[in-house]
Amino acid sequence: MKAEIRKFYSFLWAAILANLASTLAMIVDSIIAGHLLGPVGLAAITSLQPVNQFIFAVTVLLNTGSAMLVAYAIGERDNRGIRGYFSFSMLMNAVAAGVMLVSGLLLTGALARFTSNDPAIYDSAVTYGRIMISTGGLMIIMFGTNAFVRTDNAPKLVALAVFIANAVNLVCDILFMKYFGWGIAGAAWATAVGYVTGILVVSVHFRRTGCRLALTGEWRMINRSAAVYIGLPMVVDTTCMFLRLLLVNNMILSVESASGLAVMSVAMNTLLVVNLFLGGTGQAMQGIGGVCLGAGDTESFSSMVRRSSVIILVMSLAVFAVVEFCPGGVAALFNLDADGAIYDSAIRSLKLFAWCMPGFGLAFVFEAACLVRKQTVAAMIIAVFHTLTVAAVMAVTVKAGGISIWHSFWIGETLATILSLITYLVAGRLAARRILSE
Repeated sequence: MKAEIRKFYSFLWAAILANLASTLAMIVDSIIAGHLLGPVGLAAITSLQPVNQFIFAVTVLLNTGSAMLVAYAIGERDNRGIRGYFSFSMLMNAVAAGVMLVSGLLLTGALARFTSNDPAIYDSAVTYGRIMISTGGLMIIMFGTNAFVRTDNAPKLVALAVFIANAVNLVCDILFMKYFGWGIAGAAWATAVGYVTGILVVSVHFRRTGCRLALTGEWRMINRSAAVYIGLPMVVDTTCMFLRLLLVNNMILSVESASGLAVMSVAMNTLLVVNLFLGGTGQAMQGIGGVCLGAGDTESFSSMVRRSSVIILVMSLAVFAVVEFCPGGVAALFNLDADGAIYDSAIRSLKLFAWCMPGFGLAFVFEAACLVRKQTVAAMIIAVFHTLTVAAVMAVTVKAGGISIWHSFWIGETLATILSLITYLVAGRLAARRILSE
């Protein structure tokens, strides 16, 4: 058990470092956009985050289930399964990249009318979105490849690839937006260049002697429906998160206009600090946890779940303290102090938003644990609670009036955590009874 826990922490810290690079890049990206493009540019980019989340949902659909099955195959020493599931996902990733290219060229205007229903940000959203969507296949390929390389016992290489990709992204942000004068289009092109860089770096793994991944025709011999079905909870999670971002952005835009959406961008960036640990624990559980369960080691996996919960709880409390007691500094970091009215509103909103953070992400830990245990239905139920509860509460709040829309976040996240914990415990009880009956 101790050896598996040590390997879990090795995967965990490598994944956290990779997520740290991505998180810092996203935060700095927003800071740069706020200073170079102003609140309107920042709001335009934020308005398209639901579309970006949808692209990520496609990434999850095409890779999560197969990566999980590769982890099980490693535990079972099934080399044909390893190659088959990897090849299947890579083929689907290539098809999806082609679809994204065509969609970006033809559908961006319609999507921007749907997500950016404010004339002040529409043109900027179209410019940014056309490039972001057309090059979205690069994100699918990079994140998909990373999932398999990480599972194939190379988490440090993935961390390095993500770090370099995001460093290149930030350098290109300043270069393209400020010195080339490309404006908001420069932000989108910088992201695409970063993805290409990350793909090139992580591809080094395929030249290593110990690499078990290879593109072969063995994808025809695997259970392809299982590859999709096992990953469905994460697909539900990311798809529902797309709906949440779309609904929440539109409600905030209707109530507080573009300035409210700029504050929303700052609020979501504070959550990225927790998400870097959240993503790290989820990736480590899916990688090492899958190998453990494939080898029949349930005790080590249970220990991983407990340790992950403690890590997330501590980090969410730390971020809460920063945002609750220093909201002005957080808002100023994103250049929202340039306008006194927006700055005052941001401070009030962020102090309310901060209360959604204590315990934020525990629902995702429960979801990931159910996913790795192949408790697919329970994981999908938790995914819905985890993602849509805030949007449901906000819809009621907006309709009822009387309290700030920002109260919806802490009310919704508290309800989501409670409902997810109940679902997780019930799923565990049912699984235990099923094992006893057999």
